[in-house]
Amino acid sequence: MKLIREPLFKGACGPMVHINGQMFPEFPIEFSLSWLNIVPVWEHQVPPHAHPHDQIFIFLGGDPKNFFDTDFELSFWYGEEGNRDKIVIDTPSLLYIPRGTLHAPMEWKKVDKPILYGMIYLGPVRTLSRGLPSPPVELKRYMPEEIKLLKMGKLP
Repeated sequence: MKLIREPLFKGACGPMVHINGQMFPEFPIEFSLSWLNIVPVWEHQVPPHAHPHDQIFIFLGGDPKNFFDTDFELSFWYGEEGNRDKIVIDTPSLLYIPRGTLHAPMEWKKVDKPILYGMIYLGPVRTLSRGLPSPPVELKRYMPEEIKLLKMGKLP
């Protein structure tokens, strides 16, 4: 058993909880959960790729009393080159991506109300089975003084 207190990192658009097998070798999956606040149009600049393990994306409204209270839209691209398809997501959803499925990019068209955005990767660390690697993302931890601000409801 392991208790991980305040595993907060600075996500692309807000605080992010993140854990994987690189941080803790005995951890069997990679997991992240972000609170996306109101953001402008944003394209997750990741080239099409596939993983050797299944992956699940989570999109929920940010109001804990009503996960259906949302106002967001994103396009998620998948499929082989020359035969790409697009899924538009604008309601609370789970998106399951079977291992080996070529996917990306993800284009956020709007986020006009906060949402919870999560990812579960069913392997200890995301690796590629196909495609170009995306630029490495360095996870930056919040400093203790920034965590105090977060606890007061103030995003640094």
